[in-house]
Amino acid sequence: MSGFPRMKAKKLRYERKFRIEHLPVEAVHQAVRMLPWGLRPLFPDRKIHNIYFDTSSLDTYHENAFGVGQRKKFRLRWYGDTDWPEGKAVFEIKERYLEQGKKTTYAVDPGPPDDFQGLLYRLRALKGIPSALQPVLGNSYARAYYGLSNGSFRITIDWDQQFRGLLFQHSQRGMLSPFSWIADPAVILELKYDAELDEEIDPILQNLPFRFSKNSKYVQGVEMLYK
Repeated sequence: MSGFPRMKAKKLRYERKFRIEHLPVEAVHQAVRMLPWGLRPLFPDRKIHNIYFDTSSLDTYHENAFGVGQRKKFRLRWYGDTDWPEGKAVFEIKERYLEQGKKTTYAVDPGPPDDFQGLLYRLRALKGIPSALQPVLGNSYARAYYGLSNGSFRITIDWDQQFRGLLFQHSQRGMLSPFSWIADPAVILELKYDAELDEEIDPILQNLPFRFSKNSKYVQGVEMLYK
């Protein structure tokens, strides 16, 4: 598989985020399990890896950091314990329209890690992708999934966050150079639901014992590593 054989676009949804800095992840899990709607684990916990792409002037970062009403993020995502995807990965374009967002995904074979330029060439061929995209940030974290039996709402809990800087860290051959990881000890809780369910969300928000906050892993990582 050498290109992008399949695209999948999702409808608009909300993602309400809570950045929790002074509680262990076990306490966050317990708070979610105590909600009065019978939330249950949807999948086994798993490790998520991302590589975020941006221009050398960090245009996407600035749009997200300053809350531009219509903005995008670009990332390569895979799952598991490997530092590079083994045959399967997804390239995602996340679009935000004020408080709502949607995600378009492409199945992709990323190729070997020493041919990063080949991956960049294929990504830049996509419609709507800036030609100047390059790797800027890598991150990884563990994620747990909870949801209602009818599938209307979903909560994810992310912890063990790690970031690494990639800007100007790949050689002319395309191989990513060695770099150090920086940890973010915060736990991130996200409440996700389709836009048409927004009027039904208040009871869940009122029962979560955490303060709603804006949190972008991409923005957080860039500010930790490049500022």
